[in-house]
Amino acid sequence: MSYCTVAGAGKKPNADQTAEVNCAAGTFSEGGAATCANCAAGTFSLAGASSCTNCAAGTYSGAQAGTCTACAIGKISGGAATSCSTCDLSNGLVSSSTGNSVCSYCGPGTKADGASNSCVNCDAGTFSLGGSDGCEDCAGGKVSSIVDGVGASSCAGCDPGSIVTNNACQPCPIATYAPFGATSCNDCAVGGGKYATAGSPFCSVAGAGKRPNAARSGVVDCGASTYSTGASDTCIPCEVSERASVRGSVNNKKLASIKQINLTQFNSIQFVRSLGAGVQRLRPAPYRRGFLQLLRAGEIRRSVHQHVRGLPRLEVLHRRGQFLHRL
Repeated sequence: MSYCTVAGAGKKPNADQTAEVNCAAGTFSEGGAATCANCAAGTFSLAGASSCTNCAAGTYSGAQAGTCTACAIGKISGGAATSCSTCDLSNGLVSSSTGNSVCSYCGPGTKADGASNSCVNCDAGTFSLGGSDGCEDCAGGKVSSIVDGVGASSCAGCDPGSIVTNNACQPCPIATYAPFGATSCNDCAVGGGKYATAGSPFCSVAGAGKRPNAARSGVVDCGASTYSTGASDTCIPCEVSERASVRGSVNNKKLASIKQINLTQFNSIQFVRSLGAGVQRLRPAPYRRGFLQLLRAGEIRRSVHQHVRGLPRLEVLHRRGQFLHRL
């Protein structure tokens, strides 16, 4: 051969310069060079390359690399990277697979898990606002749960009458109560006629003619010949000279034993008013209405006398307990 040939792009002369050969992977030649140059870190080349290529995002390389390596789980990189950076778990950043270019953010209701390098839901009874590698416990009296596959971003209080038990709202048993935010059920105090059904936010009080039942879960009527004015655990027996005409009686004023009432004998309106409770159930109705009108109007004694003067005598018959009952 009478002349020399120049090695082409991606090539170099062989050792005895009798022919050209490809540049090795990780090296390159633009042509006309006696040797191939090494690719810089962050780039790579295949055999016979005339230039080096930048590594793609999510991969990296060192110098003279024939290929780029994917970033490991928990790490990321941009393009032409010489190394990968670690996702910050403490700020809720993760990378759950290899070759990622960005970290994933763990939002509300989740946390960054270091074992799997992924976002996981907060457990029931805990919550997260996001951007963290941990979930916080709910405060006393509050609960949280996983809804539609998503953890809780906040905790909620139980309704009044319920408390948290094993991270669930449970109604208080009978005879106990719980206001909003309570961490335990409180017993209804003995005395005062207090009782409560299951899930009560407060204790109720037995009304007139009633008393709490034995379980304190409700009320029962006072028995015959007993009475209660309300707010009492027991019913009071009537005196021997008195008689309660119906169950659930509330007063034992001695009107039951009166056979006749002569209103002209009353010497003060105050005494008339003292009989008001009994008069509420006077029969027949005209007597009752007229009498109550006077009581409510606060008329003086003269008015009472005038009212009854037209009636020779107001007979209050006590037959069968139908004409005079106590409140």
